[in-house]
Amino acid sequence: YAHRATTTEELVEAERLRVTLKQARRDKGLKQCDLAELIGVKQVTYSIIERDFKRASGYRQDQICDILGLECPKIFKE
Repeated sequence: YAHRATTTEELVEAERLRVTLKQARRDKGLKQCDLAELIGVKQVTYSIIERDFKRASGYRQDQICDILGLECPKIFKE
């Protein structure tokens, strides 16, 4: 896992990513448990990822973005 957001900028970015992921998931008609099953994790794990996307591995980020139809570079910056 990457480091947790600690600065104000990182916290704002984490919130923006959380909102983007949540909205994209809902737009696809998916619940957290549905998306968790699709990527092979427990719902609680997906919930953590949705709250702090940067903590997910690059592999998981790619999986989620593919399912939700998002471009990872647009919503995740290293």
